[in-house]
Amino acid sequence: MLLRGTLLTVVVALSTLAVLAACGRASDNGEAKLSGPRVASDAGAALLHAGAAHLVGTISSEGRGAKLDLWMDGLNTSGTLGSINPKPGELPTHLLLVGDQVYLREPVTFWIDKGFNHDDAAQMAKKWVLTPKEAADYYRGYNLNGFAMELQQPDDPGYQAAVTRSHWHGKSVLIATQPAPAGDTLSKPTKATIAATGPPYPLQIDGEGGDGSITFSDFGKHTPIRAPKDAVPLPLGRN
Repeated sequence: MLLRGTLLTVVVALSTLAVLAACGRASDNGEAKLSGPRVASDAGAALLHAGAAHLVGTISSEGRGAKLDLWMDGLNTSGTLGSINPKPGELPTHLLLVGDQVYLREPVTFWIDKGFNHDDAAQMAKKWVLTPKEAADYYRGYNLNGFAMELQQPDDPGYQAAVTRSHWHGKSVLIATQPAPAGDTLSKPTKATIAATGPPYPLQIDGEGGDGSITFSDFGKHTPIRAPKDAVPLPLGRN
């Protein structure tokens, strides 16, 4: 009787493990069977479908680096952009992207560099400034659409067909790789870490613009982002 009871316990335990294993397999989102370009595109679509996300990290562009902390909600974004290695006392720029309008709140040092005296610069540092089109174009990609487009429509040579399985902070993930452009000896390959279970969210992108690395989190966590009521046009006539 004891042996029969022990065998029954073992059978039940094995059955339970089989069910749990089946559940684990069921949670696989199927992206591992797809090509790298399709996986990256699906990650962009998942980011858009989430409707909101939090991004932190660094990017480099045209030899310049920037540190980002952005809350993105639909077409709107709120957050900060600063230097990767700021000088003593150097503060980040505050960014509000609301539809096609870009608002910046710059630190005192920015306005002093533009020719304002310290008192006027201190007053300007408290204000949101509506940027003109030629300056705003630089910031318009800092929203869900912009980062999704980089996954769905990357620059040449695009993502490689093969993806690799890996783990990222305890999560099962896929790595899609985009080689550096032909002849470019300075840039590194871009590696997109994409969830292999549940929605194929982009979790991290390394090599963004060169040596950058950005991380996405808080998918679907909406943050009200509205245009400031007291924004002023960018002052002209000072260089």
